[in-house]
Amino acid sequence: MLALAFSCSVLAAQPNIRQVDFKNFTYPLSGHLLGHSSLEWLAAPTNPAIKRRTIHLVNGSQLKKVSSVVVDGKEYGQFEGFTFESVSYADLTGDRNEEAIIVLMYHSGGTQTTNYVYVYTLE
Repeated sequence: MLALAFSCSVLAAQPNIRQVDFKNFTYPLSGHLLGHSSLEWLAAPTNPAIKRRTIHLVNGSQLKKVSSVVVDGKEYGQFEGFTFESVSYADLTGDRNEEAIIVLMYHSGGTQTTNYVYVYTLE
């Protein structure tokens, strides 16, 4: 199943959106991890005091091993969490400035995955 969640947010202190290191970045997260039946918008938080779950990527990954099996002396692990899949740049708003479109993949620890798409702009 493929589901997308969009986020528009503002990044500061970067002169160019292409200079942001999205592989080592913290993304907001809300709602269920799997089982989306439609697109869902995730707006930037209006109240900074509200605690929200986050995805903190380091070198493009936030995976943790949930199980493993050894076959013929070789260990095969199953991992749960997020990985960085891609970043693309385009002027989505018509303001002549590029936005970054980031795709993260959630791995369930089994065979199901969900894609999350985040859109960021500089202001």
